[in-house]
Amino acid sequence: MVLDYLERRFGIKRKVFDRYVICGDEKGLFIATGPAAGFAELRTVRRGLKFASVYRDLVKLSTAAVQIFGRHATRNVLELDLAQVRSFISGGIIEVTIAATCVEEGPVIVRHEGRPIGLGMYRAGRIKSQIPREKRVQKLIADAEEIGSDDQ
Repeated sequence: MVLDYLERRFGIKRKVFDRYVICGDEKGLFIATGPAAGFAELRTVRRGLKFASVYRDLVKLSTAAVQIFGRHATRNVLELDLAQVRSFISGGIIEVTIAATCVEEGPVIVRHEGRPIGLGMYRAGRIKSQIPREKRVQKLIADAEEIGSDDQ
């Protein structure tokens, strides 16, 4: 079901996941290699990387999953410039003008220079960042800009 959704929504082919095992619990879906998923030597909290949360009408990929597998996406992908990326990774909402046939409303994979950054929710010409608060980098951006201005 999840792999069908990813192929329909993002054009990510099922074969991309052939090396992996996707399993779930009440906290979401996790992905691991076969050996890691089968590891039973120690009691673990979970095996694998958080892959996605599944809702009634939506599969929301984790930021890590987008960064690892988003390069395989061929649909519902938006390329942002550097200023837009800075706003996006800080949790902002970005206004975009795109052709109606480029993306559908709902989850989109956001890239910069071809590199996947994270998941956004696209609605009515706006992308809302889905990067979790604990992974946002407002302070890093502010610090980098301050250091850059000191060099001049």
